[in-house]
Amino acid sequence: MSVFHSIGVFAYRFRWAILVIWGLLLISSSFFAPGLSGKLKGGGFDGANSEAERVQDLMSGEFGLSPATLTVVFTGEGIPARSEEFQKAQENALAGVRKLDNVRQVASYAGSNDPRFISEDGKKSYAVVTSDVSIDATRNVVEAVRSKVRSDELETYVTGAPAVYQDLEEASNEDVKDAEKYAFPFAVIILIFAFGTLVAAGVPVLIGGASVLTALAALYFVAGFYDMSVFTLTLSTMLGLGLGIDYALFFVSRFREELEHYPPVEAVPRTVATAGRSIFFSGTAVLIGLSGLLFFPFMFMRSIGVAGVVVVFVSVLAALTLLPALLGVLGPRINRLAIRRRRGGAGTAFWSRSAEIVMRRPLAVILLAAAILGILLFPVGHMKVGIPEATVLPQKYESRAGDDILKRNFDYSALNPMEIVANLDDDPLSARGLSDTRELGEGIGGADGVSRVESVYTVGEAAAEDYAGGVADAREQAQGEAAERVDGLVQRQIEEQTQTETDRAVNQQLSETKATYGAVPPGTEERLRADSRPRVEREVRASEGRIRDEVERRLAEEVDRKVPGLPEGISAGGKVTPEGVANFLELPAARQSEDLQTTLDSYVAGDRTLLRGVTEANPYMQDAYGAVDAVRAVEAPDGTSFLVGGLS
Repeated sequence: MSVFHSIGVFAYRFRWAILVIWGLLLISSSFFAPGLSGKLKGGGFDGANSEAERVQDLMSGEFGLSPATLTVVFTGEGIPARSEEFQKAQENALAGVRKLDNVRQVASYAGSNDPRFISEDGKKSYAVVTSDVSIDATRNVVEAVRSKVRSDELETYVTGAPAVYQDLEEASNEDVKDAEKYAFPFAVIILIFAFGTLVAAGVPVLIGGASVLTALAALYFVAGFYDMSVFTLTLSTMLGLGLGIDYALFFVSRFREELEHYPPVEAVPRTVATAGRSIFFSGTAVLIGLSGLLFFPFMFMRSIGVAGVVVVFVSVLAALTLLPALLGVLGPRINRLAIRRRRGGAGTAFWSRSAEIVMRRPLAVILLAAAILGILLFPVGHMKVGIPEATVLPQKYESRAGDDILKRNFDYSALNPMEIVANLDDDPLSARGLSDTRELGEGIGGADGVSRVESVYTVGEAAAEDYAGGVADAREQAQGEAAERVDGLVQRQIEEQTQTETDRAVNQQLSETKATYGAVPPGTEERLRADSRPRVEREVRASEGRIRDEVERRLAEEVDRKVPGLPEGISAGGKVTPEGVANFLELPAARQSEDLQTTLDSYVAGDRTLLRGVTEANPYMQDAYGAVDAVRAVEAPDGTSFLVGGLS
């Protein structure tokens, strides 16, 4: 007597006890299985201690940048996004979000005037909400932001990785409901066609449902101490339903054949000894295959492996215990409620002819099967793989709708850049540190698939160029105003100097007259002044060029005092060097700019600096990963090393 025959004997002998145990198990499972979705987590595509995960740890631990970032998209019917009406409505909608406990920062067009926040058609805008929690703990943040950001004037869409993962969770729950709504009835119809009786058709569906419910409850407890991906819910449901029905279909078919020759007490053990044995080894093979996923470094893959192992184990367990016990109770009643009369051999004519054809022409059948498989495999060569994003969701979900708007109207790659953390030999804000950052950024920007690079250097360079432009504008304005004053000041200087020289000449002649004659006749001063002034004025005007030069010199000094000069390394034409950026960042104008300092702080942590590489391709698709490889091959400046992450 084989082990499986003994299992069949045991299952039949204690069939009622087994049914009671399974009944209690299913009742208890019904309390825990619905809670599985709340324990599942998003993400999981970075391997443990992978380069990308180390970058993420550095960003959150040292740069204070949380990966839990939400994007709120705003659209207005016919209202320009830059208009006061639109921006006021947007800021009113964001006011409640800014007050949430876990929200660290809300960046928008109103607070930065950054044109990237405005769509190409000028009718849409977005805001970036950064929280201080991990991406796995953003459920409450997503719900809170969605509840606070509603607006009567604008349409709002909350998207971003945390929102997508939450919507994926909801979609997974709906998939389970759809399985119950559509898959079970469809399976019953197929099984009725296969078995011809309602009872026989209902047993596989019952076993499939029991397998799914029990497996989901088991995974509920597993998820309490082991990270499980949100995608495991749908996988577990489909796999459990498929295996449960498949195993039960095979088992019931064999049992009905055994019933034609043996009573239930013998038919059950004989069925377990044959069909049960096949199910056990089939399930073991599947379980071993899925166990290989447990060794992947990605939580997403490991959790699928765990879910697969649990589902297969439960399905095989149900097939070897619950199913034979149930069939032992049903016995010949398995053939009750016949829809059609069962034909001898259960359709053996068709399958017998098929088998004969295969055996007579094995090579031809192999070639035909290979050709069919080749046709089916052809699309695989053109398949583009990528990280699951919002596009895996139906368009009815808010995160998908918002993501579609971002893709169509904004620089989508800039919202999901490559993140490069560089270790420098010097302070990232020093001239040498900025020079190394610029050199590394130029190398990354030249890599295949990278459109541009943003770094502390590009931020400082842009600010320095703006400062130089502002200084140039102020100097041009001051010089223009000074030029308008030159003629007036020269004329005034001539008049003053003429008056002074005339007074001096008249006073001298009056003194000489008084010394000679002892007195000055009346009217002498007026006569002398009338005679001297034209002569003096001619002499003064003869030196007008010198006076003009002096006036222009004084005005130039006044302009220099009024308008600050440019620091070394920044030319009047706006050309900026790393030394110029470093010098500019030391100026009060830079130090007193709160927005600039906040932006710089987000790029610097000790001797580390952050660079963001914007890819040419969709950052979630395989084409973008080639850019990652190209960036990793970039040669860093001496004394500099870097890690590449992001795009997830």
